[in-house]
Amino acid sequence: MKITPANKKKVFFVFCLLQVTYWGCYASFLGYFSAFMLANGMSNTVLSLILSIYLMAAFAGSFFWGSLSDRLRTNKKTMLIQVAVCLAAGQLIYQFAHVTWLVAVLYPILGFATVPVGSNLDSWILKSFPEEPNYYGISRGVAAFGYAVIVLIMGQLVANVGYHVMPIGLAISAGATILITALLPDSPQIETSGNFRFSIKDVGGLFKNKTYVTILVLLFTIGLAIVPISNMKIVLYQSVGGDVKWVGYDAFAGCMVQVPIFLMAGKMREFKPTVRLFAAVCGCLSLLFIYAFAKIPYLIIVGSMMYFLGYSLLLPTYRELIGKSVNPNLMTTAQSLADAVIMSLAGMTGLLYSGYVIDNLGLKTLMFIGMGIFIIPVFIVIRALLRNKI
Repeated sequence: MKITPANKKKVFFVFCLLQVTYWGCYASFLGYFSAFMLANGMSNTVLSLILSIYLMAAFAGSFFWGSLSDRLRTNKKTMLIQVAVCLAAGQLIYQFAHVTWLVAVLYPILGFATVPVGSNLDSWILKSFPEEPNYYGISRGVAAFGYAVIVLIMGQLVANVGYHVMPIGLAISAGATILITALLPDSPQIETSGNFRFSIKDVGGLFKNKTYVTILVLLFTIGLAIVPISNMKIVLYQSVGGDVKWVGYDAFAGCMVQVPIFLMAGKMREFKPTVRLFAAVCGCLSLLFIYAFAKIPYLIIVGSMMYFLGYSLLLPTYRELIGKSVNPNLMTTAQSLADAVIMSLAGMTGLLYSGYVIDNLGLKTLMFIGMGIFIIPVFIVIRALLRNKI
């Protein structure tokens, strides 16, 4: 099946369904992994270490799957393999959750395969509908709404039925993702002047691109301050009298805030990228201030909503800037590495110390460390505003 003017909207609708089912894997399993392991008696320090290894594997996976997709000029085939590994690893983790060393092996495998799928899918959509810039934002808006609904339902099920709903939800979401992926047409090959052959040297060339490197630094510092806290959110809620249900409420509220922003991503292009980045950084930074002084679960939700609002501005903006500044044949690699920097590399670095800080110095200290780190992204976006370019 090929994408034609006649079937374009129908194919895009199926891509939107694919976004929902893929993020359903997160909502049903990965989103509750930390709470599940803590309920099984794992300490914050050990959990932080496993999460840091998971993020390290996710970072390596982003490079591996992104470069493989660009080299083979496919997004569909690599995604099928990734989701299959996600399904298998998730089921094994649940069955052997009491075996710490095995979880420490399996969860990084899950991260290696699953985390890069988001970049792969986004790149697939961008390549498939180059003449429709609004489609990407719409698809992410649908994904955010679907994730919000699924994670809210899962939160209630986990709290009232038990954690055994996690592997069931993962099986349904991953199975649907594999089926839909198999039905969709692969990404079209990009026509470029001359014969382009993918090589590692081309990937290295990305780091000579000043715009791209600046984006990576911005994403790394934001992630370094935020991701460790996000991965330990169950601990944050427990510190103010909440439980696992509040994790579901948190994700639902945050994702619902994202939906209208993603849907308006096309109209948001009327504002300069530097202005959007400044607003995004302000939204993300406000999370730390609210979390640091929160005394009740509702305030934590407000902080999360501010972060999700900022991220819904950040994601389409850096997708756009990367798309304009890198070789189209390296699109999947460049987008995957950017995602890996904010979600994996930064989070991995932060988790190396966050568990220790929480256990010995308290959550509030972690918030203040994050505020200090945010000096860097604030400087970058203010400098970009003054220069009117990244």
